[in-house]
Amino acid sequence: MTRIAAAAPAATAAGAAASKLTIQFGRVANQIEHALHTDKLGLDRNAVMAAIQGHLPTVASRIVPGQPLNQIITVEGQRIQYTAFEISKGVINVGRIHPVP
Repeated sequence: MTRIAAAAPAATAAGAAASKLTIQFGRVANQIEHALHTDKLGLDRNAVMAAIQGHLPTVASRIVPGQPLNQIITVEGQRIQYTAFEISKGVINVGRIHPVP
């Protein structure tokens, strides 16, 4: 399991809650591979994960338990979409990352 701590704490209450997130990219090796469909775009996986780690805490308050949250961001000039899902309080799984046409 790849667990990644979110960005440094922010001054707001929402920022403080977001700073306590655990962001994971799949739970097993196969899920991690399927989560990152950006390899074909030539994007560096670490750059993609870092961009998501930076963005997800800013929108984590929009995640509704039991429902996926889809977000579009730009990494190295290319638009990608990621899907975040709350597994448990404070643990967010990013289960799919793919290019946006």
